[in-house]
Amino acid sequence: MFDREYLKKEMEKLDGLVTERIDFYLIGGSSMSFQNLKDATKDIDVVVRSEHDLKLLRDALVRMGYSVPSVRDHTNRCRQVLSWRIGTVSDGTYL
Repeated sequence: MFDREYLKKEMEKLDGLVTERIDFYLIGGSSMSFQNLKDATKDIDVVVRSEHDLKLLRDALVRMGYSVPSVRDHTNRCRQVLSWRIGTVSDGTYL
């Protein structure tokens, strides 16, 4: 489980590595942790606005040590939202 301090540190690392602005949104337990509605979460769920933002995010995550073998596109399951599980780091965190 990842508490808000861990999540904050991951977001700060990410901020230092992205090469340009990325529009993304924390959702699920991560968002709830930042709003003090939940103590911890098992993963970090994000939504990006474009494939370009996804590429920038993936590149930064690789530099952070996340394993990003492939993007799973779930567009067939949902028309309005694209969903990808894009990476896992050695401590078990995944985006």
